Amino acid sequence: MRTDLACAFVTVALMIHGACAEIQPPASLAQLEAVVESDDAQQAKSVAEESWAESLRYLRLAREALGRGNSEEADRFATLGMLNSKLAMTMLREAAARRNVEEIGERRRTVELEWERVSAQIVKLEEELERARMRAHLEGVVDESRRRAAAQEELREGDLEKGKREALDDARAQIGREMMARARLGYRVISSLVDAGKMTEERLMPILGALEIAGERSVKGDLAGQQEYAERSGVETRRLWAEVWGDPSEEEASRAIDALGKALETAGFKVGREEFGVSIKVESRQGRGKLSGGAKKMVSDLAKWCGTRENVRLLVIARWGKASDTAKKRSQARASLISEALVKAGMGKDVVTSFGCGFARPARLMDDKRVSAAVLVIPIPETK
Repeated sequence: MRTDLACAFVTVALMIHGACAEIQPPASLAQLEAVVESDDAQQAKSVAEESWAESLRYLRLAREALGRGNSEEADRFATLGMLNSKLAMTMLREAAARRNVEEIGERRRTVELEWERVSAQIVKLEEELERARMRAHLEGVVDESRRRAAAQEELREGDLEKGKREALDDARAQIGREMMARARLGYRVISSLVDAGKMTEERLMPILGALEIAGERSVKGDLAGQQEYAERSGVETRRLWAEVWGDPSEEEASRAIDALGKALETAGFKVGREEFGVSIKVESRQGRGKLSGGAKKMVSDLAKWCGTRENVRLLVIARWGKASDTAKKRSQARASLISEALVKAGMGKDVVTSFGCGFARPARLMDDKRVSAAVLVIPIPETK
């Protein structure tokens, strides 16, 4: 198991180079397209609406991945789609079996076994997708040389000279910080949905549990274990995000983020597209306990813009420019300062939250090391 986790981390940590001259569609994509176009498709859609919707979502994602020239990712998405379509077809067979009272018991047992098998495979593939997202994040914020150093098993030996040991420990620490910050940012986003009344607080427990174990693994120096549970937190975050939007494909949420970005740009803000919303840079220069003139204006303008909108929540994200024991505390103080300014400018206390991410850079806008603080504007789905 440890070897598998170490190998998984190597996969995440290393950048993959090289390209093939011609991208061939994977066989799994053709199989999924055939199932979707089959005579039983409409019946399966009516009997297993959720599973069928998932298969269509993964079909779209597979085609997009192939369009980007990524045949491996297209195959992964198409495989997920096939699993969901098979599940839908299994449920269709179950519905037919109900017409025959003598057969229904055996059919149900078969369906339950199939459900368990397919569900386990879906969880595994979802974790692989989250691992790919984590890899992309790390490639944006951690130098390749440090990722390679942390991934090399031979550097884990205890007889390293002091300089190399310190460099290895520092690389591991940076990667661990980035993984945890990204997972915690996802938790803060879902917490905003709870504050907006879109789900109960109890739904956050799987995310919190995964984050707690990831933290424990970090203290023990178990980087692969930390990664495993940070990724598990990300999977749970994605599930709840899609559930709140009532759209497994996340297309509705994506459209809402795009519309939000255009509206903010029209209002004069410079924005960045994030996974769960739109980010706006906060001018970093500030005195002790005071915002700069530019930051004050941005806060005032944003509060005014949000004043008539009920379908957004604000999450202030701040980082500290140096890795230290006080980085998290200092970054939280910076985030709190901005969130308090937003409240004073007219935002409700239940609309604004803050997240001090220490020395990490969990938001895409923070790929620029000069950005020390940003406001993430999160769209909230309207009640239907």
